[in-house]
Amino acid sequence: PALRLVAADAPAALTRVPFVGAGGSKAPAAWGNTDQVLVDIGSILGTDGAPVPRKLCGPPANVEGGRSPLPAGSLNGAIALVSRGDCSFVLKASRLEAAGAIGAIFVDNRAGEANGIPVALDLPGGMIADIDGAQLRAYLEGKGGRAAIRVGREPQELVTGRSGVVTSFTSGGLTAFGHQLKPDVGAPGGQILSATLAIAGGPFAVFDGTSMAAPHVAGAAALLLQRHPGWSARQVKSALVSTAGAAWADSARTVEAPVLLAGSGMTDVVAANDPKLFTDPVSLSFGDLNVSGGDVSSAQLLGLFDAGGGSGTWTVEVQAQGQPTGVRIEVPGTATVAPGGDLRIPVTARAAADSGTGEAYGFVLLRRGDVVRKVPYALLVTRPGLANVPVRELQFIQEGDTRRGVSHASAYRYPAAAFGPAPSYTGPPVDEVGAEQLYRLRIDEPLANLGAAVISASPGSLIHPWVLGSRDENDVQGYAGTPVNVNSLTIDYPLDIGAAGTVFPRTKTYYVAVDSGRDPFTGRSLAGSYVLRAWVDDLEPPLIGLITARVSAGRPTIALRVIDTGAGVDPYSLVIGYGRSLIGAAAYDPVSGIALFPLPPQAPVLKPGRRTIAASVADFQEAKNVDSVGDELLPNTAFARGPVRVVNGPTVTWLTPEIRECAPRATSLAVLASSNVAVRSVRFLDGGKTIATVRRGPGGLFTATWRNARAAKGKHVLRAIVTDAKGRVARAERAVRICR
Repeated sequence: PALRLVAADAPAALTRVPFVGAGGSKAPAAWGNTDQVLVDIGSILGTDGAPVPRKLCGPPANVEGGRSPLPAGSLNGAIALVSRGDCSFVLKASRLEAAGAIGAIFVDNRAGEANGIPVALDLPGGMIADIDGAQLRAYLEGKGGRAAIRVGREPQELVTGRSGVVTSFTSGGLTAFGHQLKPDVGAPGGQILSATLAIAGGPFAVFDGTSMAAPHVAGAAALLLQRHPGWSARQVKSALVSTAGAAWADSARTVEAPVLLAGSGMTDVVAANDPKLFTDPVSLSFGDLNVSGGDVSSAQLLGLFDAGGGSGTWTVEVQAQGQPTGVRIEVPGTATVAPGGDLRIPVTARAAADSGTGEAYGFVLLRRGDVVRKVPYALLVTRPGLANVPVRELQFIQEGDTRRGVSHASAYRYPAAAFGPAPSYTGPPVDEVGAEQLYRLRIDEPLANLGAAVISASPGSLIHPWVLGSRDENDVQGYAGTPVNVNSLTIDYPLDIGAAGTVFPRTKTYYVAVDSGRDPFTGRSLAGSYVLRAWVDDLEPPLIGLITARVSAGRPTIALRVIDTGAGVDPYSLVIGYGRSLIGAAAYDPVSGIALFPLPPQAPVLKPGRRTIAASVADFQEAKNVDSVGDELLPNTAFARGPVRVVNGPTVTWLTPEIRECAPRATSLAVLASSNVAVRSVRFLDGGKTIATVRRGPGGLFTATWRNARAAKGKHVLRAIVTDAKGRVARAERAVRICR
């Protein structure tokens, strides 16, 4: 679909602007049939007397809150032009709607064609590319901030001339292990029309990603081998990399994309057909240059081989794209290749003791007349902040606090963006400013896995463990070493679950850094106290048991007991299913193993009779299983089914204390009580003596405290009696002991 200005003086580029509807929706039909007023919100004078900020967020310390700067009625009947970034789409849409807007056009904050809006909004709207938004605003500036537009609903072929721009979702280097440069080369991978199966929308559908880019390169390689059957795989790779065309970092195609995102650039099979030179290696990865001990350097030999027509003298130069202070790349000024011959030239990376830290990258360029061949390079200058942090031995259970002490490391990598890109695509993607705690674990024999998970933390905190291969925050052990679920087969992929690990670790010493960051919307510290659980060689899934074998008709709360002796239960993975519905757990206690599933209004009603409940749960190790090994796709996930008796009447089930538990002086009592009508009360008794009468139980959970300091030693039978609104009664008993 396209957005277009309807004015006669509208630039041609603004009469065919690609438009992507929010949440996959289409624009309202009226937007395509009648003229609509588009208003740049930056042209409106806000309630504070200043122009309304185009991102329409709250103040810096509370971007998701505060008062809207839009005056009431300032957008009555209009479609608003607003910027993406900093705060949520939902907040922007609600503020626009409150000001009278009938729709929203969001201007993307990422290069290339417009990205989709991942959520459906109450306010109709969609996204346009950043460069289209900038041109629209420039036009509107001369029209008082408003102009008539129409937005179509049907697909069109819109030639924008924006090919070769790196997509916002592309992955990049350095690699997790060894910090090698990636990718080697780029190819089209956004909005690609591809043949596919009918189940995926075939016979043709549009896809994104490496799955689309890789076939382009594979096809190019096949063509080159057809033309040059004597070329080796290395020579084909060299031809593709050294002759690649420019890839772009901005929509206007004025800034070449960094090699960390695009490698040598866009594959150009015509140029690769006549490479002149083969290079070996095709790119130069210098790894880490740790300047903690002083000046440091690393050298490699770059081989140049005549590929046909490549003999002669080539000038050699360095084109740096990113370079910390104090870093330099040294190359000889020229290189002369004999006909049919080869030559090796030294390339040296140097970093001074006082160098800035970070990634250094760019190209070594070989020129001969108007012929240019490219060799990308990359390295990482480090001064590890964790090198001198005190280390403790990693125990099965340990406590810590990221509020006390000094932060020595804030950026953990690689991968560099464990939680995704930074808000608004600016600033560091990882910024852990807490007072990190460092633990050590020595592995002396082969293992399947190891890791650590935060099983509890103080209110308002968000604690992250990171598994490292050394006392270096740059040595994260790949995706598994981050606090994120990286198993795409699991239900809670790719959430931040607070667990990190590594699979098939080598025999060496590993480290776990526990750190915390800030709330990206308010800047509030997320530091706090935590309990960390470690594991080694977890090969078994959790155990599942059904607690509530009898429940009331309707939507009661289901309780399971889920225990794992290894990595511990991943609470986000807890799911029950019935009637073609899946329900996640609302609460999980890692000490008792009790998981609660209040059935929400959207879930089917449980009708009287015998019903089957299915359940699945994974441990934290499953979230770290990047690859499946062996016969089981999900070796650390348990699946179970069990019967539940559903009745028309009250039911009650004990949760705590445990059967025959030695009750402390202040014992927490908890039951699940429900009925097909309202529950009037739950009485807790010790034998015949009333402990408490509770009349409110959120989600059917009724609790009380039994203060038993004067109770006799020995066995006690606790009773819970539930009475519903019809006067019907249900009872349950729990035998415990007073052991003092």
